[in-house]
Amino acid sequence: MKLIEGINDKNIFKAVFLAGGAGSGKSFITSKVFGYDGKVAVSPMGAKILNSDFFFERFLKKEDLSFVIDMTDVETYEKQTAQRRKAKDKVNLQQNMYIDGMLPLIIDGTGRDVEKIVDTKTLLEQAGYDTAMIFVNTSLEVALERNAKRDRKVDAKLATDMWYEIQNNIGIFQREFGNSNFYIIDNSEILTGKEYDEFELYLFKLGEKILTQPLQNPIGKRIVQQLRSTGGKYISDLIKENTQEKNSMVTLKEGQKVLDEDGNLYEIEKGDSLQESKLSSSILRDYEKRANAERNAGSTVEINHRLPYVAVTLSGGDEYFFQGEEASDLLDEVPDNINEEDYILAVAQGW
Repeated sequence: MKLIEGINDKNIFKAVFLAGGAGSGKSFITSKVFGYDGKVAVSPMGAKILNSDFFFERFLKKEDLSFVIDMTDVETYEKQTAQRRKAKDKVNLQQNMYIDGMLPLIIDGTGRDVEKIVDTKTLLEQAGYDTAMIFVNTSLEVALERNAKRDRKVDAKLATDMWYEIQNNIGIFQREFGNSNFYIIDNSEILTGKEYDEFELYLFKLGEKILTQPLQNPIGKRIVQQLRSTGGKYISDLIKENTQEKNSMVTLKEGQKVLDEDGNLYEIEKGDSLQESKLSSSILRDYEKRANAERNAGSTVEINHRLPYVAVTLSGGDEYFFQGEEASDLLDEVPDNINEEDYILAVAQGW
């Protein structure tokens, strides 16, 4: 699957992190800064909204689970947590697709998990992005009051703990993003009249400033230059240009699974190696037949070698997402004489 946007899209290689706890009013701020209406996951400025809450609420509704997050109801909370993980996997897939297109991103989160935010920031900068953060701040009293009025609310103790935790992270974010790329917006007061109009204009100009300023990241500049010179549209197009033939002697990783001559998977022990991994002609035909059947039934595979990641959606509705070393290990399993997508679709039926 490819995106329509790419090198010719506006405001490429820009990523803005949003932080703020339950009741901070991030949705309101997002709508004013980026023109996001909450219905379509893209702003008029071309930025893609990455927010797992969209999928989380949809999954909760599908499973007939409460929108109220109450940790004391252990059974329900565990089910809700499972749906939250599923929603985050969906957003990770979206994120990787958007990165391939260099699209501007708005990454909506609470700001609780500093390590994850810093890791994502690093990944994006290594991919060529300029990064910034908007921290939506409110008093604890206002946050609790607004949280109580939401359809999907968290219990007051959790909201309070979250508020203090996020407040303690402000200094860390300031150091990570730098003063010129870190913006704190106080959203505690309800403004009216001229004050509201001025606040709204300030937010709009802030979004315009962040997304439209010239690209600073040297990696991003180099990628843009290479794509324009080669006629490519996506980062993955550069990977295709630079792909080299595989070495016929492959040193395998301990624990990696490969196919034997009969098409059975077995686990490699430390230090094992083998010559070119190839399927027999009969197994190859069988795998290609299985893959075509899955593809015709609606199964899809998305592979990105640069990040790397592999996303698989099977016709029965099962979804699998591999990233980093897991994705690399899966791709290393692919024999030399079969298309990667065909192989993954064929073996995925046994997952």
